[in-house]
Amino acid sequence: MKRWYLILTWLVVFVAIIFRFYRFSSRWGLAFDQAHDALIAREALRIKKIPLLGTFASGANIVYGPQWYWWLTFCTFLFPRLVISPWIGLVILSIFCVFLMIKIGEEVGDRKLGLILGILTAFSPLQISQSVNLTNQGPMSLITAICLWSLIKYIKSGKPIFAFILGTGIGVGINIHFQGLGLIFLTLPFFIYGERSLIALLLFSLGFFFQFLPLLVFELKTNFYNLAGVLNYLLYERYKTGISQNWFNYIFSLWPDLWRKIAGGNKFTAVLQWLLVGFFLFRGLLKKKISKLFLAVLLGFFLIFISLRYYQGPHFESYYVFIHPFVLFLSAWLVWQIYQRKKSLGVILLIILLATSLKLSLNHYRVERNGIYPLVKDWERKLIRLFPGKKFAVYDYRSLTKDKTASLSLVLETDNLIDDEGIKIGISRCDLLPKFTPLIKNGYCVYDLSRVKKENDDWQFLNPSEIWKATEEWYYNIK
Repeated sequence: MKRWYLILTWLVVFVAIIFRFYRFSSRWGLAFDQAHDALIAREALRIKKIPLLGTFASGANIVYGPQWYWWLTFCTFLFPRLVISPWIGLVILSIFCVFLMIKIGEEVGDRKLGLILGILTAFSPLQISQSVNLTNQGPMSLITAICLWSLIKYIKSGKPIFAFILGTGIGVGINIHFQGLGLIFLTLPFFIYGERSLIALLLFSLGFFFQFLPLLVFELKTNFYNLAGVLNYLLYERYKTGISQNWFNYIFSLWPDLWRKIAGGNKFTAVLQWLLVGFFLFRGLLKKKISKLFLAVLLGFFLIFISLRYYQGPHFESYYVFIHPFVLFLSAWLVWQIYQRKKSLGVILLIILLATSLKLSLNHYRVERNGIYPLVKDWERKLIRLFPGKKFAVYDYRSLTKDKTASLSLVLETDNLIDDEGIKIGISRCDLLPKFTPLIKNGYCVYDLSRVKKENDDWQFLNPSEIWKATEEWYYNIK
């Protein structure tokens, strides 16, 4: 049986690899944010500096920690001549998440639960789509899985090392994206169900606070810039941009749609799953057959569920990546419970979830197109023909096409064709500069700025060096 379990485990991982790399060349997303982050990694390697800051949060005047950039820099270091090296690194994180979910199911229940949880994660439509979206929300599902696994291992074994991993995971999650704040709620089941150990508490705290050392240095250098941003957001900004929901819409509109995109099914089956999970939970509690490991995961999810109701801000799907492991776990647990009582019904439910997940993923494969990369690659080829042996400095007009310009900068840098003193190339919408003749006209216009650019005009410099300074060194000017 052990041999078959290993074979099935790697088969599930292999399925995850296929789904995440299928049509990869046309699916990996390239836009300004993605090019920006990839360029930070490349510039860090070029100038041999470690990023000490992340990017700005979208909803507040707050800066993230640098951990996301550390991972991208490492991936770029491994494959420096591949423009897609950071994207491959993100897919690897998504695949490892599938393996870790198998282990979580195995720890909480048995090998069957592990395989069910793994296959649901491998098929998950949002897991598949997020695996090629190079933003700092992408790794959040793996971070949550690491936190859940370490929480479960600590409760089972009482070994302090797992408390350290849990604290580190929560700290990394918050530093990468503020949806990681929800992982703080895992500390309650950590204290309730885990062994009360001073050493474990100390290691948990060390793991957590070590992740904030770069931001602590930043705070001391900037008179607590982030602290001021947090206070400003809590007191003022969240009321200007916040989007509040009532309980009915929150439960029966947002969550069923999110649930089906994570674990399969439809809105009806999502609500049905909640009811059945509640039924088996109530039944198990009466018979005292619910493990504290399941209750620990459920308590963490319940606290996050309540807190998200009061979240005031954009409700993009990418802001909920950290809850994917909770949803997948509860769906798998339900299938497992039914399978133990009636195998045929458990298999039917699993097939329904997988089939509907596959249908959503097929829609993703058909719709997703990477249109920017072929465009800027074509510009690069034409620039090489026009200026053989030369390097380039790129500019964007009024920041209106910076997604294309930053992407061109990334492609040129990957091929060692970027230089701050190189030939000045500008990208713009053609209708904005009708008096000038472009070098290239292909949807947008590419100009030789020696004929167009004037001092202090509207051209924004977007070479890797400038993007690095704007992200990592801007605070040097703060008095």
